[in-house]
Amino acid sequence: MVTGNNEVKQTKKLENVEDLDIWQKVHVITIDVLKSVKAYPISEWSGLAQRTKNISIDIPVLIERGFKRRNFREKLEYYLKASEALDELKYLLKIADQLGYTKKTNPLYPQIEETAAMFTGLIKAMEKRTMGLPPRGREVLNNDLPVDPVAEISSPDA
Repeated sequence: MVTGNNEVKQTKKLENVEDLDIWQKVHVITIDVLKSVKAYPISEWSGLAQRTKNISIDIPVLIERGFKRRNFREKLEYYLKASEALDELKYLLKIADQLGYTKKTNPLYPQIEETAAMFTGLIKAMEKRTMGLPPRGREVLNNDLPVDPVAEISSPDA
């Protein structure tokens, strides 16, 4: 791909889900969430803590399921579900903060906001590519997807 400065932009070959920038960010968030819920009171371990842990684990799993799909629309559907799960995680962390289960404003919020922006870019790029596809969609390679969807969307040649 040629950028505005006539430089050739190298694109990484996406061989597995761990090659996706968004998956890497979500994985770090998941690990941080699993560590943070240990501070919740014992009374919440089967409630809010468990739900928070489950939804944080669901996000990278949904990305992986989408990554493995060959049908473009099915791939998009899983990425949309992962994005919605990230929104739910953000809300659950907000509840925990307001109930005083964490000692300060959660440091995960900036990471979550950055990842949400990445999802927005990825989903917009995919929706743009699905326009005009027949109802059954088409098979795609993961190399067809942007590694950094935000950069691809904002580039002048996108």
